[in-house]
Amino acid sequence: MLVPLKNFICDDCGSVIEKPEDGWLEWFDDYETPMEGFRIVHSYGTSPKRDKGGNCYYTQSTKVSDNHLTHFMGSDGLAFLLAKFDRNLANPRELAEIIRRLHIPHYEEARLFMDRAHKDGLLDSRDNDQKTLLMIIQEYAPK
Repeated sequence: MLVPLKNFICDDCGSVIEKPEDGWLEWFDDYETPMEGFRIVHSYGTSPKRDKGGNCYYTQSTKVSDNHLTHFMGSDGLAFLLAKFDRNLANPRELAEIIRRLHIPHYEEARLFMDRAHKDGLLDSRDNDQKTLLMIIQEYAPK
């Protein structure tokens, strides 16, 4: 079980990011079109790929913006991300998903099983309340 708002799943390698300080948020931004391609990955120093000379970052460096995951957490991080909505500066679906992952307890783990829960009829919508998220984790997470 993931520790809510402390552990995250790397969108590149699929391994657990043990603490926010070990994470990185990156996205594409050409400053002309809405930001997109948001993903949470291991920071360079903590990437499981480092032993083989790699990392979890996007392979191209142009048009990529990024910062430490901790920059986007807490009330200041939430305010920063919400400002992107206000100015229509980002893909709204992707940005909403990142906000859920960084700010709603248990969402990061439950999201891994939401498609199955929906397919099984256990989930009628994409509710993000704690009761629903915990039910999904209890039902589908490996014991």
